Amino acid sequence: MADDDVVEVGCWVDGSGIRAEAVGTIHDDQLRLMQTVKLYERLGVRAILERSRALAIEALTIHPLVGSYPLAEKLVDAFLAAHRDLVGEWG
Repeated sequence: MADDDVVEVGCWVDGSGIRAEAVGTIHDDQLRLMQTVKLYERLGVRAILERSRALAIEALTIHPLVGSYPLAEKLVDAFLAAHRDLVGEWG
């Protein structure tokens, strides 16, 4: 993971503050999944900032639960059509 990646970890919260739980060793297959989802997140953020339909489709194509260009294209187009009044036109 990159130094500036944000990840969720378990933690303890009590009167002395918040303490993250140690993660320990991450197996290669789990790390690859985490890196893939992080890439999806980075591309998704870029898609929003640049209002880029192509980047949004690329992001969803990379996501392990989508993984298909035709499905990603349908999902992005449906989202943009349903929320056009909120997100405007995307290139």
